[in-house]
Amino acid sequence: MVNITYVLLAAILSTPNWLVSPAMTVTWESVSQYAKSMPSIDEVAIRNGWIQEGPPSQKITAAYMVIENHGHADITLQSASTPIAQTTELHKMELTDGIMKMRRVDSINIPAGGSVELKPGGYHLMVIGLTRELKEGDMVSIALTFSDGLRKNVKVPVKLRSAMIKEG
Repeated sequence: MVNITYVLLAAILSTPNWLVSPAMTVTWESVSQYAKSMPSIDEVAIRNGWIQEGPPSQKITAAYMVIENHGHADITLQSASTPIAQTTELHKMELTDGIMKMRRVDSINIPAGGSVELKPGGYHLMVIGLTRELKEGDMVSIALTFSDGLRKNVKVPVKLRSAMIKEG
């Protein structure tokens, strides 16, 4: 797969001089340095992922995981999707004035060299409009879309919430 950054910058390098600003100097070295500063999907690791099993009548659940950014630049999780639901949203639980509230967020920042844990009572993926019943032990595919068009597909097991609280 060709990195889109290289394609775009190669197009700039092949642009006639009269279209490029005199102050703009683009070399293969600068292209290479720029590309190295861009996050790579290989620098994003997902671990301890799981999705919560609910009662058969329930059409909504949540997914959790740890997202690690081993790169040198911050990235953001911008969206998620799964074939087992109509929609998947990024959410955050917060204690406000002594009341726990859940709200949808546009993105979740993962700092360079850091990680973010999606967990009960914090950030999580709301999986809405389930198209099938989830049972403990099932595996669910989730596609995560990050800044700069990075996309990572993961498979996570369905687990009982009570089992995860005991593992804690």
